[in-house]
Amino acid sequence: MSGAQLDVDEVFRFMTNERLAVLATVAGNGSPEAALMGFAVTPELEIVFDTVTTSRKYPNLKKNPRVAWLLVAPRKLRCNTKESRKS
Repeated sequence: MSGAQLDVDEVFRFMTNERLAVLATVAGNGSPEAALMGFAVTPELEIVFDTVTTSRKYPNLKKNPRVAWLLVAPRKLRCNTKESRKS
């Protein structure tokens, strides 16, 4: 493996300061579905979340456990925008 190694403790500290993530799953028809959700993380970096059987993600995960996970860190993001004006 090339490149810098991740420090598990540093990643854990970062993740425990965040509250939200987006979980992307695959629906039965093959289309992607994404859900904003709360989560927890263990010191071993296991991601923990819950859902109910009536949610869209529940049958998606039962059928296909492969997911994409995006950590939402709004306090770390900065957005610089300039208002566009028409002449």
